[in-house]
Amino acid sequence: METIFSTWPVYAFLFLVFFVIIFYRPLSNFIGRTKSITSKGIETTSDVERQVKEQAAEMKKNDESEKKTVEIFSDILLNAVVDKFPFIKKREEEITKDLNKLNIPVSGKEPFLIKILSITLVSNDCEIIYREIFGSQIRMLIFLNGNQSIGKTFDDLKPFYLQYSNGNEEVEKNYPYMNYLAWLLWKDLIMTKDDKLFYISDKGQFFLNHIVSKGYNVNRLG
Repeated sequence: METIFSTWPVYAFLFLVFFVIIFYRPLSNFIGRTKSITSKGIETTSDVERQVKEQAAEMKKNDESEKKTVEIFSDILLNAVVDKFPFIKKREEEITKDLNKLNIPVSGKEPFLIKILSITLVSNDCEIIYREIFGSQIRMLIFLNGNQSIGKTFDDLKPFYLQYSNGNEEVEKNYPYMNYLAWLLWKDLIMTKDDKLFYISDKGQFFLNHIVSKGYNVNRLG
C-alpha cells in the first residue's frame, strides 16, 4: 500500500479528484457561459454579451432616427432660405426644367439636392460679384437695405458713385454713373418698380448676408 501511494501518478490522480470536487461549481458555470472557441477568441452567452448587443442595436436605432431628424431639419432650413429669396427658387425651377428636358425624372432626394445646388450656384455667383464690386456699391446696397420699403431716386444714389470717382473727371468719363448703376441692375443686386425708384433686390440682400457671414470687408475703398 505504501508503495502504491508513493508513486506520482497516484498523487496526481488524487489531486485531480480533489480539484474537481472543490472547483466543480465554478467550472460548471464557466462551461455553461462558454458557447464556442474560435480564432477570434471565446464567445460567451453571458448577460453582459446580451446587454452589449441590445445596447448596440439601440444605438443604431437612435443613430438612424437622428439622421432622419437632421435630414428633415436641413430640408426645413433649405426651404426657408429658398422661400425668403425668390431668385433662388427661380434658379431651382430652372435646374428642374433643364433636368426634365434631358428626361431625368426628379423624385426622392433629388429636390433636396437641387435646393443645395441652386444655393451653391448663387453663393458662387456672390463670390464672383464680390471680386468685381466697388466698396461704394456695397455701401449703396447697405443703404438701400436699410430703406427696403422706401425707393430711392437716380439722384439719391449718386453720392455713392462720387465716393467711387472721388471727383476725378477722367474716372467719371471712363466709367460714367449710368454704367456704374447699370452694373448693379445687370447683376440683379438692385431693381426698379413701377414707381421708377430703385430698391435692393432679394439677391442683393442675399449678397450682403453672404459677404457678412464670410467676414468679408464691406468698407473697402472704391
